[in-house]
Amino acid sequence: MLGGAVPLLLGLMRGFLGPLMRYTDFYASLSPDGLRLRYGIFQARMQTVPPGRVQAVRIVEPLLWRSLGVARVEANVAGYVGERQMDSSTLLPVVPRKLAFSLVNELFPETDASRVALHPAKRGRSRNEGLGVDESLIVTRRGIFCHVIEIIPEARVQTVRVTAGPLDRRRGTAAVHVDTPPGPIRAHAAGRDIVEARRVVDGIAERGHLARMTSAGPERWATRSEPPGNTV
Repeated sequence: MLGGAVPLLLGLMRGFLGPLMRYTDFYASLSPDGLRLRYGIFQARMQTVPPGRVQAVRIVEPLLWRSLGVARVEANVAGYVGERQMDSSTLLPVVPRKLAFSLVNELFPETDASRVALHPAKRGRSRNEGLGVDESLIVTRRGIFCHVIEIIPEARVQTVRVTAGPLDRRRGTAAVHVDTPPGPIRAHAAGRDIVEARRVVDGIAERGHLARMTSAGPERWATRSEPPGNTV
């Protein structure tokens, strides 16, 4: 029993102490080049995330964190793969919920993800599941014990699709999937009315095409007319 318990205990300690030491002394600030991150207790790491490469963002709120009003902000960053993608995916490890949405609004200018109305899934699905679409953003919400809010600008969507299995077709429901470059975010909304799902997909495709035609979006904040604030 001791031989099996020791590796298990070491694994649990690594899972707990690893992120704790990795994100100790964490700083994030807005610069003309993008979001600058610095963190690490034994090995200091620094990186700059250009806003134009952020393809999608999610706000993660575990059960115990919600009572404290804090969340974690993660992102899909284009151009990074493997270990670099993992290193760049966490933008803010622990931050007040209000500040998390403020960062999203900085990354996707002229938007406000907190104001996008989320519509619940069809009967039979969890009440926590929701889908909201406005003129520029797609927002999904899911999870019972761990709430996850995923935010994707329509201009940065690679593909959008509707899927419906045999059981879904009998119920008249479907799932909406929004695809972006590789990363932790896999936005989807299940249990939607099939007519609603098709309407949502057609709207996202049309607005996304129009947004890409009118504005490609700068990769650096320095190219914007107004500089961002100082510190996140």
